[in-house]
Amino acid sequence: MKIILTVSLMMSLSWAEARGLSAIRGPGESAQTARIRVAKHPIPELSRLMQIVTPDSLSQALKNLNVNEIPEVSSAAELQREFNYLRDTRFLESDRPDFPRRITWLFPDDGCYARAEMAAIELEHHQFLAPKKIFAFGDLSVQTQNALTGSVTWWYHVAVAYRIQQDVYVFDPAISPGQPLRLKEWDERMGGAQTEIKYAVCSARTYDPDADCLHPVVTNDRDVEEEQKGYFQVEWTRVLKLNRDPEKELGELPPWL
Repeated sequence: MKIILTVSLMMSLSWAEARGLSAIRGPGESAQTARIRVAKHPIPELSRLMQIVTPDSLSQALKNLNVNEIPEVSSAAELQREFNYLRDTRFLESDRPDFPRRITWLFPDDGCYARAEMAAIELEHHQFLAPKKIFAFGDLSVQTQNALTGSVTWWYHVAVAYRIQQDVYVFDPAISPGQPLRLKEWDERMGGAQTEIKYAVCSARTYDPDADCLHPVVTNDRDVEEEQKGYFQVEWTRVLKLNRDPEKELGELPPWL
């Protein structure tokens, strides 16, 4: 029976690696309740049988976070150059051959796991240093002009990160399209002054909170791309509902330009 359960969990893990956990936290819902609601498998059983160390199991207060494993770059100019490339480049095929798409920065409500994974893949394709991922857990809330209500709420969030000496910078154009955010600024944008947020530094290919933080099963790049494409239509619809022009904003005239 244990062998069957182990195999079942392995199959579940493989599926989970290509289908990320929704980050949405409903109105009045706590982070803990949201986490239980979206979990794909029993976390204690997974941890015990598969020996997986999940990001939330390693999470801790920001002041205690060890950032020394985050890759170090030489200058702010280098960091901004790669941030701009990742934010602006339309490298994803869409159902329109004449209209490639960017990562879905204009739909902040969900899909951070797919955005962060595509970011990690594309930065390496661009011959840049492989990043680490930073996961945030808690009753997160972010003000944004790209949400119908003016804000979004999450139980977790994830983005890629680098550092310059001991200053950590997060690449997260869904929150800050102008420039990388210092880790403390990222914390503040997600409501860290009002609620406790915990953080974990994980591998560049840790897909979501159900994946192994330290030694993840690497998701197939094509599967990641398809997962990201699954958000194209909701992003397009979101821009329309905000009375803006998706042909322009998802094309050559994104709002940050």
